[in-house]
Amino acid sequence: MVSTALFTAVFVRVWDQKNNDRLDLRYNSNITTVTPESSSSCSRYIKEYSEGVATKFINLKQEINKNCSTLQSNMNTCLEKCENELRDMKTVILGITSNCSRSIEEYSNETETNFINLKQEIDKNCSTLQNNVNTLQNNMSSCFEKYNNCKREISDIEMAHQRFENDTRLKFGKVEEGHKGNEDMLWYSLMSLGVCEVVLTIILVCCVRKVHVLKRQLDRQLGKGVLTPKPKNMDTKQMHSNQKEAGGLMRSIAVICFNETRIAFYRDLMGDITSDMETVYHRVSKKEDTLHIKSKIAVLFVERNDRHIILESEHEIGDLKVSCVRYIQQNGGHVIVVYCGHKESDNMGDLLCSPSLTSADRHRELRALKDDNCFLSIHKTFSQTQKNNLKTKLKEYIDSK
Repeated sequence: MVSTALFTAVFVRVWDQKNNDRLDLRYNSNITTVTPESSSSCSRYIKEYSEGVATKFINLKQEINKNCSTLQSNMNTCLEKCENELRDMKTVILGITSNCSRSIEEYSNETETNFINLKQEIDKNCSTLQNNVNTLQNNMSSCFEKYNNCKREISDIEMAHQRFENDTRLKFGKVEEGHKGNEDMLWYSLMSLGVCEVVLTIILVCCVRKVHVLKRQLDRQLGKGVLTPKPKNMDTKQMHSNQKEAGGLMRSIAVICFNETRIAFYRDLMGDITSDMETVYHRVSKKEDTLHIKSKIAVLFVERNDRHIILESEHEIGDLKVSCVRYIQQNGGHVIVVYCGHKESDNMGDLLCSPSLTSADRHRELRALKDDNCFLSIHKTFSQTQKNNLKTKLKEYIDSK
């Protein structure tokens, strides 16, 4: 194709040159007069020129053919190299495409697996988060409800305190108003009591004198001196002394509870320990109930609470338990406190109370009881060590004077 194009270009060039020569001849023929010599010379010239041109054309054609062959050979060589390189490039591209496809497929599979795992983990975390949010909402609702209850209780306490204060002021005012009138009545009463006392003394002296007179008359009749008084029954006296001490306390054990529904449970706990001792069970719901406790030993059962408040302190609302302890101790009695329902008090070994109950070290009365082995903590029952300690303490306090 290239050789054909070159040949066409050379032919056009030669044809144009020939046409130009013809024009030159026509132009020259118009100028000079054509003669036979000139015509012969021109024909010879034309013939020579045509032969020269034909020779040049043949040489040019041969050279063109030679160049075209060389060019064709070079082009074939170049095309062969290009085909080889193209084949190599195609092989390389196929290899790269295969590797890329395999890598893309592996990456796609791995990405899909990671995406599925990530989605599952996100769903799981979302579910956990939703549960936590629901729990938090429930806790917040419960906290708000407790807060509102506390506010209502505080409001009720403040109102009750205000009523108590008003009543106290009113009664105090009435007492002050009647105090002056009562002073005169008091003097009259004292004078009346003095007169009555004098009269009773006189009557008593008369009675004693009459008794002595009767005794002398009886002695004379029996022929004896003064009658010897008959001693009292020793068994009755001993029993009386065993039941009462100085101050009016009985030699018995008072089991005190603040929840009436738990009395049966406390009876089961104390049954083996106090089987041979007189035991009285009391329920204390207000401070006035402590006035009925006349036993020398009191065992207080306190149920577990969230804040582990065993005996109230100055910062707590209410002081029923600590007031009960102080009343019994002030009257000369002995107190043992048992904290029930504490799970950490299981399997304590030889310990009487759980070390986690730090309030026992901060509270003044509890600390003193703990130092004296009179504070115990249990879950549902006493350990053998606690039973032995209780028996020892109860016997020691019963026998003490």
